[in-house]
Amino acid sequence: KLGFPTANMKYPEEIVKIPYGVYKIKVFDKLAIMNWGIKPTIGAEEAIEIHIPNFEEDLYGKAITFEIISKIRDEKKFNNLEDLKEQIKKDIELCLK
Repeated sequence: KLGFPTANMKYPEEIVKIPYGVYKIKVFDKLAIMNWGIKPTIGAEEAIEIHIPNFEEDLYGKAITFEIISKIRDEKKFNNLEDLKEQIKKDIELCLK
């Protein structure tokens, strides 16, 4: 809906939970961005969302393994969806460096 396609999944129960936030990750040997949390601007259940820039493949039903490289920022509530979109663009730029 925001123009950033994501692979969405639940956090694995057998792994200690990391703090909510936005993370630079590596998936399929590509740099990507992951949001882990409750999406406070939209309001949702806990979920992992992974956006892989310039990636068009259908991932439905496929296993995804990723490596966390660094935390970019804490999860935060934005005043509106436009502010959220602008922050996502900045976060993606950081992830691709």
